[in-house]
Amino acid sequence: MRVAASCVNSSATLKVVNNKVVDAGGYSVYPNPNNGSFACMFSADAECDLTLIVSDIAGKTVLTQAIHAAKGTNEIQETLPENIQRPGMYNVSLGDNSKKIYSGVKITVTR
Repeated sequence: MRVAASCVNSSATLKVVNNKVVDAGGYSVYPNPNNGSFACMFSADAECDLTLIVSDIAGKTVLTQAIHAAKGTNEIQETLPENIQRPGMYNVSLGDNSKKIYSGVKITVTR
């Protein structure tokens, strides 16, 4: 997984206070549909530690990944493990260290 600053604008901004996200205006996940590899893009107004959570349509968590967001635009490249790359709908969410989960983006995994 890679977390990198990017010059691409995003409509999503995470407002961060004391390393906790206090407002998540949304974020984008692309491509959608995908083959199990995707990128999540968002903008943070300060550095913060986050958790990327991917769950299946039944709500079962299939991937949890700790990430460190830099101030500004961030792009996270992620690939679901081979054993869970089944075609279907998945929910991609972001959470912070307080365990608060921000609304997810639904993606479709195809073969």
